Amino acid sequence: MTAARGLGNAINCIASDHRKKLNQKLVLPDRVKEFLRRPQDEVNKNKLQDLARAVRQEIEAETCVYLATGDEIDALAIAVENCNTERKRGPTL
Repeated sequence: MTAARGLGNAINCIASDHRKKLNQKLVLPDRVKEFLRRPQDEVNKNKLQDLARAVRQEIEAETCVYLATGDEIDALAIAVENCNTERKRGPTL
């Protein structure tokens, strides 16, 4: 493949992506945005681990639930006990 042909393919891909607006629907949650505020954050191991944890929690739809009454606690306990789905563990960071 020649360099000109490779460049042409790259330009066509970029133009196609621009027409389709592939990245326009991506909305990062505020929690994820807070980790990468400066260019130096991209190489900070602790920031990247925190980011990976936040992304994993977002993907798994992990949320905090506040229960106010005993009835709510009992209902949640019954729902968890009756749940028959198996959770597959992914790699940890």
